Amino acid sequence: MKDYSYFLDANVFFNSKKDAELALKAIAQDVMNSKARSITSITIKKNVFAINIKAKDKTALRASFNSVMKPLILFNDLSGGKTND
Repeated sequence: MKDYSYFLDANVFFNSKKDAELALKAIAQDVMNSKARSITSITIKKNVFAINIKAKDKTALRASFNSVMKPLILFNDLSGGKTND
């Protein structure tokens, strides 16, 4: 089995820790499902939504990142844009 040799760390800043926690709660079920080619973890540190992805290949890395960002963008749009630019 091939090791996880591709990594991505990204931070999304919210106005408050509460907003970041609401975003995680809203998207966690869809995002945190285990996949054979990648592992995604999300943590909240203060008002920062920290995304960590490990993948076996570039395609899996991109797909996992999209699976986090698309619902996060939707959450942001529906909540009135509560992230910091």
